[in-house]
Amino acid sequence: MFRKYHIGGCSSCGFQPTETLEQVCARNGNLNVSEVLEHIRSSHEQDAKILVSPQELAEMIQKHGPVKLLDVRSREE
Repeated sequence: MFRKYHIGGCSSCGFQPTETLEQVCARNGNLNVSEVLEHIRSSHEQDAKILVSPQELAEMIQKHGPVKLLDVRSREE
């Protein structure tokens, strides 16, 4: 939501876990809830396309040889 609507990326435009999407949209210029929800769904689908499971990675390496990866896990992960 931050990239498209500038919501949630920093403390000044963040939202609380107790807020509903409708409340966040109302507080940010009366955004259309359906449009925002569709954007969230679409973004999730795009993110899912670039995620690779350990099994998928093993299959890629076996089939194509070494691959370049970008590990974006946090230290805790």
